[in-house]
Amino acid sequence: KESTSGVIIDLGGVFMSEIIEFLITVRDERDNWKIKHSLADIVLLIFFARLSGAEFWEEIEDFGNIYETSLRSVLTLENGIPSHDTLQRVFATLDAQVLVEVTLMWNDILREADLSAKTFPSFAKRLLAIDGKTIKGNSSQTQKALHIVSAYATDLGICYGQVATDDKSNEITAIPDLLDKISVKGCLISIDAMGTQTAIANKIIKKQADYCLAVKENQKGLLEDIQPFFNVGKRETDSYETVEKAHGQVETRRYEVINDTAWLRKERPNWGHIQCIGKASITIDKEGKQSEDTRYFILSCQASAKEFCAYVRGHWQIESMHWQLDVVFREDANKTLNKQLAFNLNVLDKFCLAVLKQLDVGKKMSLRRKKFNLGMNFDQYLKKLI
Repeated sequence: KESTSGVIIDLGGVFMSEIIEFLITVRDERDNWKIKHSLADIVLLIFFARLSGAEFWEEIEDFGNIYETSLRSVLTLENGIPSHDTLQRVFATLDAQVLVEVTLMWNDILREADLSAKTFPSFAKRLLAIDGKTIKGNSSQTQKALHIVSAYATDLGICYGQVATDDKSNEITAIPDLLDKISVKGCLISIDAMGTQTAIANKIIKKQADYCLAVKENQKGLLEDIQPFFNVGKRETDSYETVEKAHGQVETRRYEVINDTAWLRKERPNWGHIQCIGKASITIDKEGKQSEDTRYFILSCQASAKEFCAYVRGHWQIESMHWQLDVVFREDANKTLNKQLAFNLNVLDKFCLAVLKQLDVGKKMSLRRKKFNLGMNFDQYLKKLI
C-alpha cells in the first residue's frame, strides 16, 4: 500500500497478526473466572476507536457496536463488544510497556519499508529527541497534572519510550530513568537546556550514544565559555545557512560548529566528552522589521554544520508531536484523573499518530481530518490496517 508520503508500505496482514499473537502472550492480571473479553480484543478495539476519532469511553463502546461485524474479521469478540466501564477498567490496569512493545513492532514495519532513508539525512546519526509534556486535564485540587518525558525517534515518528514524573522540575531525574529503559546505542540524543546536566551527559555516553544539548543560563559558566569563542579569529568554523519564506516573513537560519574543543575539555574537565560546540542563529524579517535569536549547544561527537542543522531542527519534531496530541486527540481536554489510565492513553495516542501519518486515505489532508475520514469509512480502511 502506498502512503501519502509516496513510500510503499506492504503490511500484508503481518502487522496485525503479530500484535494479536503478542497480546495473547501478555499476562492478564484479572481473575480468570471474571474474564469475558480477551486482552487483545480490548486493546485493539480501543486502538481502532481512538484512531477513528472516539474520544470518550462511551464513544469507544458505540464505535465497537457500529462496526462489530467488521471488527470480527480481526477480533474474536466471543462475548460481543465490552462495555465502556470494562474497557476503561482493564486499560487502566494494563502495563504501559505492552503498548510500547506494540509501537516497536510498528517501528520494525517502517524499517522494512526503509522510511528512514526518506525522512532523515543519510550522513547523520539517528536522532532521539527527549522532551516532556504535561497532561493538563489530569490535574485536580488534590493532585498535580501528570508530566510525561518521551524519547522520540524523529526519522520514524515513533516514541521509543516514556516515563512519568509528577512535575516538570523532576525531568532531570526522569531522563536517566528513561535512558535506562531504552536502547540508544549509536543514536544522538537531543535535549533542551533543562537536560544539560553532567549526570545526564555521562549516562548518554555510558549507553554508547552521543548528545546534542542546549546550553543556557542554567549552565552559565559553560555558556560564558562558549559564546565568545565563535567571535575569536583564526578558528576553523564550519557554517551552513538556510533562507525560508513562511507566514509572511523571511527566516534566515545560520548554523556554525567548531570541532576543536580541546581547550574547553581542559577548562571544564567534568564535560570531558565535548567534541564540538554549535551556534544556531535565526534572523526574522517581517515587513522590514528584524528580530534575532541565538542559541548555543554542546555535542559529544564531531559534526558538520549541515549535520548540526539536522540535529537542531530535528529536535523540533518532538514539540510538534506534543502539539499534535492536543490538536488531533485533544489530550489536554481529556479529564482522566487516573494517572495510569492517562499515561496509557498518552502512549496509545502517540502510536495512533504514527499510524495516521502513514495511512493512505487517497489524498493529502490534516491528521485530524484523516482521523475523521477513517471513522466515517472504517470498513474500507480496516483492510489497509490489517
